[in-house]
Amino acid sequence: MRCQLVILVVVLTSSKVAAALNACTANDTEIQEPAGCPASGACSISKPYSVADGCVFDFAGRNPTFAPTAVLLIGSGTVHFVANDVTLAANASAGAYINARGQSATQALGGTVVVNATGNVLIQRKGNTRARIEVSGIQAGGTIQLTASGAITIAGRRGGYRRSAQSRHRLKGATST
Repeated sequence: MRCQLVILVVVLTSSKVAAALNACTANDTEIQEPAGCPASGACSISKPYSVADGCVFDFAGRNPTFAPTAVLLIGSGTVHFVANDVTLAANASAGAYINARGQSATQALGGTVVVNATGNVLIQRKGNTRARIEVSGIQAGGTIQLTASGAITIAGRRGGYRRSAQSRHRLKGATST
């Protein structure tokens, strides 16, 4: 009985990790979410993705919305997003989540998330549920850099910390609510 339980736990853990799709460009999300993110027009990203260090998601002037179910797993890497308007959405039960947390000995530092928008950046909140960008780390927090020609509105959450040090947040044109 004990052997069966161990095998079951391994299978459940493996399937949970396997649920995240790989993506490194805006085109990767278009291919894996053709109904929500076609090659032109509005783009809604709703699936969990594993994102490698150095990836650039260039939405070529489009308006990507990261749905409340969207999760981007970045770790200690650096990822860039380029778009017109960028929205991290939230509803009553979930919020979009960009996870750039350094959580292991090999990834002890928080990651770097850079968003460059020619329009607006919106990180939403619905009640107590917030969309969020997390860059905390075991040794030190990472960096969140949000740049927009329009407004940056943070109703959700941005965070990066280490027990004794703050991470860097660079916000140009930001308002927090």
